[in-house]
Amino acid sequence: MSYTYTTEAEIMRVLSREGWLSQADDDRDGIVDPALLQEVVGEATEEINLYLAQRYRPEDLANHTLVRRWATYFACYLVSLRRGNPAHFTGIVERITGWLERIFANRMNLPGLPVRKEMGPAMSNLEINDLYRRRKIRVDPVTSVRGQNPDQDVAWDWTWE
Repeated sequence: MSYTYTTEAEIMRVLSREGWLSQADDDRDGIVDPALLQEVVGEATEEINLYLAQRYRPEDLANHTLVRRWATYFACYLVSLRRGNPAHFTGIVERITGWLERIFANRMNLPGLPVRKEMGPAMSNLEINDLYRRRKIRVDPVTSVRGQNPDQDVAWDWTWE
């Protein structure tokens, strides 16, 4: 995973050092297992990516204060579930999930972040081109809306033959 959205220091800021160690230090030596930290941070990051990675670039998300706070609360929630304990931070995680679902449904945007690509609609006008032996159905980029858009597939990989 190239970008993570929270760190151990941010988790300790929410849980406190003693709270973090009581939840995550299994052998009581005062050191949290690095594999556990990586697992919790990775899962919190992927939870955010489930909702936001299609619309925003990971490097932008990694530097956004609100996203980092959300990922930190997800990580604290995940740590609190260990050892069969009742979950902490359930209310805030539900609120964050609601906001993430609204962003995913394109009803809300993250403040101050540009979206990954133009989110406007595109229309592809098709033409049948007999010059091609296969894949005769083609997109006509001249008459299509946003014909120069790199997301518009001019020569589809599938055929209708």
